[in-house]
Amino acid sequence: MFNSKIFGRILSLLLIGTIAAGIVSCSQDSDIDPDTDSGNGDTDSITSEELKKEVIYSSALETKDFGGKEFNVLGSNSLVGLTLPTTMMFAIDENTGEEVNDVLYARNRFIEENYGVKLNVTLDEEGPIYWSVKNTMLAGDCEYHLLLPSNSLLSEWIQIGGVYPLNYVPGIELDEEYWMPEINEQLKINGNTYYAACAMTPRYYGSIYIMTFNADMANDLKLGDFYELVEDGKWTYDKMFELAASATADTNGDTVINKDDRIGLIYETLTSRALILGAGYMPIENIGGNLKCNLGTEGLASFIQNLNVLLTQDGSLGADDTSENIEYKIWEGTVLFNNPCIFDLGNYRDIKHSFGILPMPKLNEEQEKYIGYSQPWANASPAVPISFIGDDLEMIGLVTNAMAAYGYDYLRPAVYDNFIMMKGARDDKSAAIVDMLFENITFDLTSLIKGSGSAVSKLSSYLNAYEMVKQEPITFYATIQNSLSGEFESYAKTIKEFEDRLK
Repeated sequence: MFNSKIFGRILSLLLIGTIAAGIVSCSQDSDIDPDTDSGNGDTDSITSEELKKEVIYSSALETKDFGGKEFNVLGSNSLVGLTLPTTMMFAIDENTGEEVNDVLYARNRFIEENYGVKLNVTLDEEGPIYWSVKNTMLAGDCEYHLLLPSNSLLSEWIQIGGVYPLNYVPGIELDEEYWMPEINEQLKINGNTYYAACAMTPRYYGSIYIMTFNADMANDLKLGDFYELVEDGKWTYDKMFELAASATADTNGDTVINKDDRIGLIYETLTSRALILGAGYMPIENIGGNLKCNLGTEGLASFIQNLNVLLTQDGSLGADDTSENIEYKIWEGTVLFNNPCIFDLGNYRDIKHSFGILPMPKLNEEQEKYIGYSQPWANASPAVPISFIGDDLEMIGLVTNAMAAYGYDYLRPAVYDNFIMMKGARDDKSAAIVDMLFENITFDLTSLIKGSGSAVSKLSSYLNAYEMVKQEPITFYATIQNSLSGEFESYAKTIKEFEDRLK
């Protein structure tokens, strides 16, 4: 159940400093000025006395002077052609006045001053450099000490034995809170950590799927207090589709519900995954180091069958259902629910109607927590090439660990204050809900271990909404079941052989 005491503590923390000045409230009784400037580039909001109490990790780290040694990093600031505060990995320029950029710049200076290194950054939107680097890994002459790939690309590097498990790298303190140990536990392979959720870059915060709702429409239709549903633990899968159906209407009178009418839900291809994982189901589960597919189990199969019905009913409209992109309906204000990734909130800045943010719904009221699904193509995990040993590896471990700690201390509040809350979420309860989501994030292993043409790859494709609605799960599972177990065994064997060589 939703913990109201935790909600209140988070909310009070989030309202420190400049937050209240920039949020346009969705609630009817708010006295916040919607025309107030949302930020002026200063960093008072992340240096308040109360927030300082949590900024402790980077100041307590072990430091070491590496004598001006170069430290080469490969990263990216853009995602699908967008450069936003939640897609950036490194500062664009020195102290631009945009807080996320300035914190990234300060992080680089912190690293150079405390570890005596010269940070060299190469930016590439997972283009030719990213794709060619695996050859240098295997040759043992990779020039990059630290790589920041998407989780989906990292899966390829893991399977060729090109990167260390992070727990093999001295100086990386995976048990510390800033490495999100509870989240990373579910991503272990053979007991080792290759994928790591961490706040090293804003990508961690931009990768989560949420539900946005049109607050003006909800008020006009008297649909009730959605935030109260969340607080009471009643924001469930069935409730969301019930509300979506209530909002759906044939507004043009042609007796057919389509893109020209009022719609309850617009979804995209990964909405199905976000709903499945949000309901607590794992298509592939890591049990004691062994991979298991749950698609054939009664619970997940029944859920998908029901989801297929709901996604194809009147009032549920896929963003690719027509030849033209119908996402304009979000800006038009004629849809109740939408399911964006948080980095897409940058596109919401000019929306005229009030909107709010909700977590992905729970399966039912008995489910303990709301769960956020992290998109593996948006998130980025640190990767350390096996080219480095000895003192170089120690340097990589200490610097990587410091980047994660500094990000947790400073990037977290910077992203909240200046992107999600001020320039994205328009009310304080939405902001608190987003903060809560970062404590309960999950990843879909089907996207992390798939290979081209494999049964796992077919499973991953099936879980995309536009494919899933075409076939019921039991029939589909029968076509891949025999191949999956062999692929799981082969995958585990390949990883173990690589780890044995490392030992």
